[in-house]
Amino acid sequence: MPPSTPIRPRSLPSAQLPDLTGTTVENGRLQLLALLGTGGFAKVYKAFDTLSSDYHAVKCLARRKPGSRGDINLRHEIRNHTQVSHLPGVVTLHRSFLEGAYIFIVLELCDMDLHRLVIDQQRCAGRPDVAKRIFLEIVDVLDACHAAGVSHRDLKPGNILCDADGRNIRLADFGVATCAAESTQFGVGTPVFASPESLDRDRESYSTRGADSWALGIIFIALLTSSLPWRVPVDSDRRFAAYRSDPANLLRRMLDLTPAFSCLLNRIFHPDQRRRPGLEQLRTDVLAMERFLVGSSSGQCVSKSHSRSLNSSPRIGAIVFKPNPMYAFAAVVPPPVNSEQPSPLGKSNPASDSTSETSVSSRRSTKSLLALTRRLKKLVLPSGFSKSEDSRSA
Repeated sequence: MPPSTPIRPRSLPSAQLPDLTGTTVENGRLQLLALLGTGGFAKVYKAFDTLSSDYHAVKCLARRKPGSRGDINLRHEIRNHTQVSHLPGVVTLHRSFLEGAYIFIVLELCDMDLHRLVIDQQRCAGRPDVAKRIFLEIVDVLDACHAAGVSHRDLKPGNILCDADGRNIRLADFGVATCAAESTQFGVGTPVFASPESLDRDRESYSTRGADSWALGIIFIALLTSSLPWRVPVDSDRRFAAYRSDPANLLRRMLDLTPAFSCLLNRIFHPDQRRRPGLEQLRTDVLAMERFLVGSSSGQCVSKSHSRSLNSSPRIGAIVFKPNPMYAFAAVVPPPVNSEQPSPLGKSNPASDSTSETSVSSRRSTKSLLALTRRLKKLVLPSGFSKSEDSRSA
């Protein structure tokens, strides 16, 4: 039966939206089969189209009050997504409609997102060739979006969908996308992938394309190392401040990057957005590179030294992805001070073969893991939808 719960038109948090699994919408055409994920104000379902016999991802939101900010923002999202929906590499937006108290957006169904592929399944671990291929696909689709006049402004692995084998990259979630080349709307998107100027409210405006290019650099680091260089690109973030004070060496040492790749990242993260490489130049530079991490080459596994390098700096550590969709996108992992300090996920480093020392190290590891878990539970997943055991779409 179709959903008909009467509510006032307003933006309801997704937790207050009922589970419509098992119902039909659009005059019985769409059968909502399973809940795929939830976001701040939406639920996403796997649906079967009885007319075309296709499967779709259907995004459900509470109906907005006409003319309200939520209504305007949603209209902009649908307009911007529709403008690039026909492009290869963009999740197809088939249609949208109102029914009862809800808005439904019918989207292309994809197997998974890059966060799940890279973190949960570790499919890029030790595979710089795979990371390079995926990155170049992202560059191509973003370049096409920019050519069509749309900047995404929330690029991150969770908003990039793909097949189960990591192919057929699809860009999703145009909730904060814009057609403006310059924006005065600050603080949109996900902070860890945001550019410094897009967070600086003292500025008059910032380049939306420049902000997208900055996010690409963070994504490439994530693909290659399963880590993030900082929480937020502001001077109060000690990791970002450390990078600003030593851009030539900090990332190279911390993430075990080759000099050429480190130099490219420094250009992507240049403080002056006008001096960052364009997407065409970025693609050319990445294509020409055979190695990105020390001890690895295209198609070869990363050396063991790289896995240790993520926290090898005595004063700064990388932000390592937590492979658990319940928690926030990234977890802060403090750098080791000595050989007895626990490693990122609470596994102690073997400093001695002594049984007593092993016991002490084990207790320290347990305490470290519990402390890390408590910190993680305080974090909130920034925009985008939580992961599920099944497929996911925008």
